[in-house]
Amino acid sequence: MRMPPLALVLALPLAAQVQGVKETARPAAISDQVGLVAPGWAGRIPPAGDVNVPGFLKQLAPGQGFALAVSAEGKEGEALLEGRTLDVKITSPAGVAEFKGLKASALRRIKPTGFDFSLRMLEAAGIAAKDRAALEASVPKVAFAVFETGWQAPEGPGGEVRIEAVLGGTGTRMDLKPATLALRSWEAFAQDQPLDLEAVDGLSKGYHEAPEPGRLLAVLRAVAGKPLESPSVHSFLAFAFARSPLAWKAAQSAITFHQPEAWWALVVIQRLNGEDIGPLMEALPAEVRGRAEAAALKVPPLGDPRNFAPWVDPVDPQRVGTMGVQMDHCWGAWMATGDPSYLRAMVGLLAGAPDFPAYQAWLKARSGLKGLDARVARGMAYQIGGWSLAAFQRADPQVADWLRHWERDPAIPEALREQIRSLPTHKAFERPKEP
Repeated sequence: MRMPPLALVLALPLAAQVQGVKETARPAAISDQVGLVAPGWAGRIPPAGDVNVPGFLKQLAPGQGFALAVSAEGKEGEALLEGRTLDVKITSPAGVAEFKGLKASALRRIKPTGFDFSLRMLEAAGIAAKDRAALEASVPKVAFAVFETGWQAPEGPGGEVRIEAVLGGTGTRMDLKPATLALRSWEAFAQDQPLDLEAVDGLSKGYHEAPEPGRLLAVLRAVAGKPLESPSVHSFLAFAFARSPLAWKAAQSAITFHQPEAWWALVVIQRLNGEDIGPLMEALPAEVRGRAEAAALKVPPLGDPRNFAPWVDPVDPQRVGTMGVQMDHCWGAWMATGDPSYLRAMVGLLAGAPDFPAYQAWLKARSGLKGLDARVARGMAYQIGGWSLAAFQRADPQVADWLRHWERDPAIPEALREQIRSLPTHKAFERPKEP
């Protein structure tokens, strides 16, 4: 099958990578650099297969921790890291903490970021199975071992955190180069300028891989006083603050130094999390209390956005009109937590594929509420859900990892796996029109 131009464009850099590997392949070796990633990485990746590079931390907020990553290149990289342990010394403004003989919580191979999506496009273009297998085998991959400490940054004025590590266990002991992270106080984070909406979008989408709780204050101020026009951002903040009580406490203290409208966002987040807004309302400045309460009453508590109730006749038109909001809430939870159960809930919407023709016919007939039934609603949810999955597949490497895993998982029904395979190219998943 002849490949179309787009696939050829994608194939060229991949082919160049393969050629480069053949010419520059080096023997297996452990890197002397240590990477610092978010805690719990092993629990957020698929249980099998190669995975994309995680995000690396650049700074810390009080109460925030990290895990240490050690890599090894070459075909025998995994063997070099098998049975290895790590001794870690962390020096912070609070003193010295030491951890001896840490065992890896995960040992996996890392692939080039974006490789999966390019490969999917080649598959859609008709690349031969043998060529695909050869390409996958030839692309350079790195073994990646992650070690958890459970350490958390102290509260206080901030400073520097220095991390020293020695690789032990099987094989020769190896001193790794020290790493440092800036520890910023909540007061310092509170002085950051509000982000623009484009920066908010970028931060939220990558947050689950490299969380920066301190920057939530700048996100909060960016959306403060604005209409609730971005459910995914508000739900992202709700879930992110729920995971960082110190950040939430700092937000309530810091926001008094900025625009009064920022209190609205605090009340909305409290409401979304299903908590009593009474104490927060009492603390509000009198000039914004009434408007904040009115805004909060328009927002129902989030509940569990993974619970997509089945559609039955007669359908509720209001629920149909807000189905996208629930999906946005689900994506907000994924962005804040990286918990794959939120992503799996979105994948479940692809089971509505058989009802997509009913939705298309309903649109064509323009029959409105009269023709709106459960099949139309399922078809609509299938299209909107599939479009958003395809968009995140392109933008979020960890979404691509999980979709690739589920596509090959025999526990997933074959019809659903086929829908996952079709995400990059299916006409149904082009950006949907507003219902």
